[in-house]
Amino acid sequence: QQLESLSPNYPKAHLIKAAALYRLGRYTEALTSIEAELRLRNHPEAYFYQALVYRGLSDTTAERSALENLLLANIKGRITYQLDAVSPRVLQITEGDAGNRRLRTIFDQLYALFPTERSVVSTLAEIHNRLGEQAKAAELMQRFPAATTR
Repeated sequence: QQLESLSPNYPKAHLIKAAALYRLGRYTEALTSIEAELRLRNHPEAYFYQALVYRGLSDTTAERSALENLLLANIKGRITYQLDAVSPRVLQITEGDAGNRRLRTIFDQLYALFPTERSVVSTLAEIHNRLGEQAKAAELMQRFPAATTR
């Protein structure tokens, strides 16, 4: 709190506070700090904590949105922040063809940037399987067979 009051625009001040509040189980307060952080800087780490908080609140719709925003921020920044942790979770809480098609669009972009990233390849293959596109899934796994082991 002291860092935040002395310099409210200090990089990650709100995020540091949000992380502490999350660990204390004070989810609503953590969300307020995360929202303040996102107004200053749009970055994957803030979305990661946002997803954790929403998971703590049992709000899977908001959690999924935060995870998708994290993935989109990774695309924008051309980075792989928390992909190994996020990919299985976003798959777990995504339902229906519309949700899977939205994920396919995101993971197609991630695959274009990171074609050898195991979590990207295996997640994209699973999305193709869910959408009844087994041939595409098999083709992905042939190109990168190491992705089959999670």
